[in-house]
Amino acid sequence: MMPPGIVQVTVRPIDAIPDVPLPADELGRAARMAHPLVHRDFVAGRRLVRLLLAPVLGCAPDGFAIMLDPLGRPFVTDGPSFSISHCDGWVGVALAATPVGLDLEPGAPPDAEIIAPTVMTDAELSAFLSLPEVERPGAFVRLWVRKEALLKAGGLGFSADPRAVTAGIGKHPVDPAQLPGSDPVWHIADLPGAGQGAPVGAVALHGHRPVIMIAPPF
Repeated sequence: MMPPGIVQVTVRPIDAIPDVPLPADELGRAARMAHPLVHRDFVAGRRLVRLLLAPVLGCAPDGFAIMLDPLGRPFVTDGPSFSISHCDGWVGVALAATPVGLDLEPGAPPDAEIIAPTVMTDAELSAFLSLPEVERPGAFVRLWVRKEALLKAGGLGFSADPRAVTAGIGKHPVDPAQLPGSDPVWHIADLPGAGQGAPVGAVALHGHRPVIMIAPPF
C-alpha cells in the first residue's frame, strides 16, 4: 500500500498510452459511447489506470474489477484510491492511500470572466477582479483545477455548488480545504509545471498534505 500523503501522478498524451486489454464490461460500455472523443477518453483513462494498478494488485491489467462507490467514485478492492482526468488529448491518473481527486485543464476558457461569478466565492471573485487582466487567465485555471480536484475527491463533482468551496486563487491553495458538510480534512496541491503543452492540474487528498510524485515515462 502507498504511504499516507504520497500521491503518484501520471500524465500522458492519449496517443502514448499502451494498448492495454480491457475487460468485456468496459469494452461494452465504451462501445455504447456515441461521441468519438468521449469513447477515446474513457478507453485511454481505463487503460492507463489498469496499467498502473496491475503491478500493485499483482495481476494482469484486465484481471481486476473497477467498481463505483455510493458517491460514484471508481475504486478497486484492496488497492489504492485513484482518480482519472482527461483534457484535450491528455489523460492523467492519481494514486494515493486515501481518497484523492485529480483535475487537468488546458487553460482558462475565453469567457472566464463571465463564468467567474458562478464558480467563485465572493472573496475569490474580489481577488480575481483585482488582478491585472494579463494575470486573470492563469489565476482562473488554477482555481478551477483546485476546486474540481477537491469536489472529485469528495465524490461530489459539480453537483455541488463550487461557490460553497474555497480553494484559493493565489499562488498557493487554501489549507486545509473544506467540502460542504465535511470536516476540514482535505488538502490541495498544484501539479508542478508540466511544459511541452501539458495541461494545468491539481490534486486533492483526504487527511494528509499531498506529496506529489510525478511518475517517469513508460
